[in-house]
Amino acid sequence: MTKHRRLRILAEGDRGRVIAVVLANGTCPAEEFLAGLDARALAQIDARLGRLTEVGWLRSPDLFREVKTAGQPKVWEVKAHAGRGHRLYLIRHDTDWIATHGGPKPSDRRVTAQVRRSRDIYLEWTT
Repeated sequence: MTKHRRLRILAEGDRGRVIAVVLANGTCPAEEFLAGLDARALAQIDARLGRLTEVGWLRSPDLFREVKTAGQPKVWEVKAHAGRGHRLYLIRHDTDWIATHGGPKPSDRRVTAQVRRSRDIYLEWTT
């Protein structure tokens, strides 16, 4: 029997989709993160996701970057600079971007924990 992968589309365009993972317990960490943002931060994230799905990439590392840590799959972050700063974590899956979760801008020592969490959510979704 094949496991049904649950997801919610956050953005869709000519170059792909951004999909939020729905975990087996019914929670959607990416949507929960987005729901907690103020209007300015949410607008910044929405604009970046829209451009990502229309163009396929964001060139500015100030808006979007690969989080440089050991291991696979690669984890990317979309940045919002409103307030103290926020990050939405993504993993590339074929032509789609899988949004795993988000949170406030982490300190340098907490980045590895965020990457680990992103990979754990992704692996739960794919297995």
